[in-house]
Amino acid sequence: MKELKLRISLVCAILLCLPAAAAAQVTGEREEAPPEADIGEMLRQGDGVKEQTVRDMDIVSDIQKAYLREKTLNPATIDIRSEDGHVHLSGTAPSQEARDLAVEIAGGIENVADVASSIKVRDTG
Repeated sequence: MKELKLRISLVCAILLCLPAAAAAQVTGEREEAPPEADIGEMLRQGDGVKEQTVRDMDIVSDIQKAYLREKTLNPATIDIRSEDGHVHLSGTAPSQEARDLAVEIAGGIENVADVASSIKVRDTG
């Protein structure tokens, strides 16, 4: 769990720096992002970033947050991918019920078109 939080923090830090780095490269000047800047809004303003890409990032983030609220799910063992709102889940779950819950939660997230799952149930024997 600690490693997952570290990875998420690292990705957010990198994404926060992208617009400023691009501006510095084009103009030769450094531009600092305000500390309270919304990462989604910053990405939407960047050149070449599609709205759907940001929406897919939001979908993955929302699913991860929902999984964190469920005691039967371990978000670190489920990989979530979204492309144009089509979500694919892979990894492992402790039971068939947990697997079904992961799919149900993902399907209930805003902007999700459909969910495909290749989550395997861990062998407890």
